[in-house]
Amino acid sequence: MAVDGGFELSEWFNTVSTRGGGGGGGGRAAPAKAKGKAKVSGKSATSGGHAPEPSVCFVCHIPNPQWTSSDKVKTAPPVPVCSPECETRYLEAKGLQPAGKSSSSSKKRKKEDYYVVLDEDEDMNGDDDLDYEHCFVCERPGPEYMSTNSVKNIPSVPVCGVECEAEHLKRKGRKKGAVASSPAPAAATTKRNKSAAELGATAKSAVVKQSLSFLEDHLLENDDSKGYKSWWLRALTFYDFVYQRHAMWHSYTYTPDKPNVDPALTNFTTWNIYRELDRTTAYLRKSVVRWQKAHQDHRSLREVLWMAVVFRFCNKIETFYDVQGIPRSDEFKAFKKRLLSLIKKKPNTEILAGNRDINVDTYLQTLEDFLERLDASTYSVMNCATVQEVFETLRGFHGNALGSFTCWQVVCDLMELKILPKEIAEDDFIWMTADAKQSLVQIFGKRRARPSEFVSLARMLQQRQTQGFKALRVEFPYFMDQKLNLKNVGHALHGYQLYRDIKLLQYNRFHGEGFGATPPGTYSSRSVLNDQEPCEKCSSDEDDLLLCDLCHRMFHKECANVLEVPPASWVCDDCKTISSYPHVGLVETPAAAAAATAAVTTTKPVAAAAGVSASDPVVISIE
Repeated sequence: MAVDGGFELSEWFNTVSTRGGGGGGGGRAAPAKAKGKAKVSGKSATSGGHAPEPSVCFVCHIPNPQWTSSDKVKTAPPVPVCSPECETRYLEAKGLQPAGKSSSSSKKRKKEDYYVVLDEDEDMNGDDDLDYEHCFVCERPGPEYMSTNSVKNIPSVPVCGVECEAEHLKRKGRKKGAVASSPAPAAATTKRNKSAAELGATAKSAVVKQSLSFLEDHLLENDDSKGYKSWWLRALTFYDFVYQRHAMWHSYTYTPDKPNVDPALTNFTTWNIYRELDRTTAYLRKSVVRWQKAHQDHRSLREVLWMAVVFRFCNKIETFYDVQGIPRSDEFKAFKKRLLSLIKKKPNTEILAGNRDINVDTYLQTLEDFLERLDASTYSVMNCATVQEVFETLRGFHGNALGSFTCWQVVCDLMELKILPKEIAEDDFIWMTADAKQSLVQIFGKRRARPSEFVSLARMLQQRQTQGFKALRVEFPYFMDQKLNLKNVGHALHGYQLYRDIKLLQYNRFHGEGFGATPPGTYSSRSVLNDQEPCEKCSSDEDDLLLCDLCHRMFHKECANVLEVPPASWVCDDCKTISSYPHVGLVETPAAAAAATAAVTTTKPVAAAAGVSASDPVVISIE
C-alpha cells in the first residue's frame, strides 16, 4: 500500500506467515510485477502476462529462491519458489493438488548468495587472485582462518569463521569433510551440480527451515536459533525496520493520521532513523540558530559546546520549556535559580530524562564545574584530529562526569551543526549504546559481533544500505537526498533493539531474557509543544505556518520567501546553510539576491578576524 506522494511501504511486515495463511500468496500483498514480459513454458505465470520476478520466491517473497516449481502441469507454469512447501501452495492456488512433496522433480535454480547481494560468487583460478585481507564469503576485513583443503578441487580461501567456511563449501557443492570419489572438473570452467539424493536432502531440510521463512521470524529469533544462519536475512530485518520507521515520520509530514506501518511503531516510543529529525535535536538546533541570529550569524564553538552539554546532560525538552530555554554561558546563574524554583513549585516533576544516577544538585554542580573549564575544553576540542579524540576529550572531564552517552550526544550535535574543524572525518568512529551493540549481536551472531568489530560491522550495514533496500524491493526516501551515515546507522541500531523488545513482548517470547537497556514506553506525541510558536520572522501566529523539519521553527510562506509549499518535508534557509543543503524552491527576487550577496561579503572580514581563510565554509571561534 502507498501513502501520499507514492511512498510504498515494505511488504515484509503486517503480513501472514506461511504457517497461518491460506494458499497462494500466504496472505501477503502481491509482489511488484516485472516491467518486461517473458514466456515460461509457452505461458505466463500470471494472468496479466507478466513473468514472475526471479529474485524472490513467488509465494513468500524470500530473496534468492533456489528452486523452480514443477512444469509437468501445463496449467501451472514454473515459478521461482524457495521450498517444496511454497511449490505446494502455488499449485494449490492454481486449483491443483500435487502428487506429493517430491521436490526431486523441481528444477534447481542457479543459487545466489544470501551473504553477498552486490557481488556474484566468483570462481578461483589460483591463490594469486585471493584477497587475504578480507573474508572470501562476507568480505569482513581481517579474516583469521583459512577454509579446509581436504577436498582438493576446492582451494582454501580466507574466512572469518566456521559459518563462512561452511557457506563457501556449500557454494562449491561439497559438504565439509567430504571425499571426492572421482576427479571433478575445474572450478574455473564449470560448477558441479547436486546429485538427486543431495537435492532431495536439501529440499527436505528446506521444509523444516520454512518455520522461519519470513523476516519477522528472524527479527524475533536470537543468535542461537536453529533457523536460517545467514546474517543477510537478519540484516534485512534491520533495513526493514529502518524503512518502516522512516515511513512513519514521512507519513506524518503529510497527515496527522496514523501511518500504515507496524502498529508497534505507533503504539510505543522509538526514535527517528535520522538523528537530525529527533525532537530533542531540533530543539537544540533551534536554540543555537537563534543565538547565532542574535549575534550576526557568528558561530562560536565555545557557546555551542556549552549549550549542547547543558541540554544533553538533562535531555528533557519539557524542563527547558519551563525554565525559559537553554541558557547561554553568561546566563547560568539565572538558569540555576529558575530550575531550583521549578523544583519547589513542582516537586514531583521529572527534571532529567531517563534513569539517571544523578539528581538536580549533581546536575547543576557538574555544569558549574564544566563552565569553569569551558575555555580549556573548547581549545582541546578545536585541536582534535578525529571524532574519537573529541569524544575522549569530553569523557576526560572530571573522570567522565558527564557520562559516555551524554558525551557522544554532544559530539553528534557538534557534527550536525558543522561546528567542528572541517578536517575531522565524521565517519571514522561511532560510540554505541548497549542496545546498539546487542542489535549487532542479533544480526551477525556472537561469533562475529565481537567488541573489537562493532564499528566495522556497523560500517558494513552502512555500506550495504542500498543493496538492503533493493532486496526489500523498496525505494528509500532519503532525507534531503542524504544516505544514512555511520552516526545514523548507530542511532538506528539503538532503536532497532528497542523495537525488537517491543515485538518480543507482543509475542510473549522473552523466555526470561528481559528487556534491553531501554525498556519500551508508550508513544506520546510532543508536537503540541510547537502549537504556540509564532512566525520566526514577523512574530505573528495568524494564517498557515511552515515547520522546518530540522529546527522546528515556524515561518509564513511569504516570510520564508518560499515559492511553492513542498508536499512533505521542508528545511528553512538557515538550516540549509548550516548543513550545506541545496537552496531550492525560493522566490528569486532582487531583494533576495542582494541579501544573499550581502551575507557572503560580510562573512569574509569575520573569517579574517578569526584567523580563518575566507574560503572556509564555517567560521569557528573560541570566543
